[in-house]
Amino acid sequence: MSIATIDVSAAARAEERKALLASLLRRKAEAQETRHPLSRGQKALWFLHQSAPKSPAYNVAFAARVRDTVDVAALARAAQALVDRHPQLRSTFESVDGEPVQIVRGHQDAAFAAIDAGGLDEPALAARVQAEVDRPFDLRTGPLFRLTLFTAAPDDHVLLLVAHHVVYDAWSLWLNLDELGRLYAAEAGGARSLPASERRTYDAFVAAQEALLASPEGEAQWEFWKTRLDVTAPPLELPLDRPRPPARGLGG
Repeated sequence: MSIATIDVSAAARAEERKALLASLLRRKAEAQETRHPLSRGQKALWFLHQSAPKSPAYNVAFAARVRDTVDVAALARAAQALVDRHPQLRSTFESVDGEPVQIVRGHQDAAFAAIDAGGLDEPALAARVQAEVDRPFDLRTGPLFRLTLFTAAPDDHVLLLVAHHVVYDAWSLWLNLDELGRLYAAEAGGARSLPASERRTYDAFVAAQEALLASPEGEAQWEFWKTRLDVTAPPLELPLDRPRPPARGLGG
């Protein structure tokens, strides 16, 4: 009887080549980027960010308590799949000749973090989660979407999603939470993978918005709102119980 032998070194070299190819493909995707104009709402948020870049006022966040075991590796893969499926989650913003431009990368590693919170009591855990909610985004470097898992015990976690409003809104949040759940189930081996995401993109919406504003209907809307929002109207002075601060706060 002959005993088959396995060339372990050859198998290792094959795995190294496979990893190298994956790395090269990822770098090639990262180098591929497209540039798009901003919607009017994005321009407003970009402008506000320039005046207060450390403000968390436009951080969109959702936290959920998970009373079950979590496959952290599967959740990390699901987070990456979510970022891969949505160009807005791979977006950053730069200024070119004084005008903001949205840059969409072909690939971006998901900003996923698993944090051991086993030594924290409830007030300390809540404070740690709130600190992550309030952590500012850099619109120029990104990423503008973060997913964090705080693990207090093997069957007790807090899952936190935070994104900047310039790429996200409440409707996107609810859609992506459902999608993340299905991606996690697929990655954990309990469900089929999701079909490819729809090809409609945000830059197509921006183009449609600009076309509307350039049309006669858009001109009529401009005239209507210029009349309603007449900046020459005198300011409305109201009695206040305290003076207005020199810099706007977030107490409201």
